[in-house]
Amino acid sequence: MWVEVVLNAYVLWVNRASVPHVWRRVLADDRGLAPGVALGTTLVHRVQPAWLKLATFIRPLPLISCRQAGFSQAIRDERRVGCSSEAASAS
Repeated sequence: MWVEVVLNAYVLWVNRASVPHVWRRVLADDRGLAPGVALGTTLVHRVQPAWLKLATFIRPLPLISCRQAGFSQAIRDERRVGCSSEAASAS
């Protein structure tokens, strides 16, 4: 984890000129990330590993099954799902 913190700090420093353009998106992500990390840590601490493994494998099965059966939809409104054309063209 510490390597990731150092690496992220380095990337932030290198791209510091872009921070004013993206800080609102990052702030929104952080607001959602903080409670998720807290609840997830509590859940992992309290639940038996076998149940976590079972839930990890069962949860995506309906989505995978639908996808394998040929049911899928294109993303029509990219901004709604957080994939704007600006971000796509920047990469």
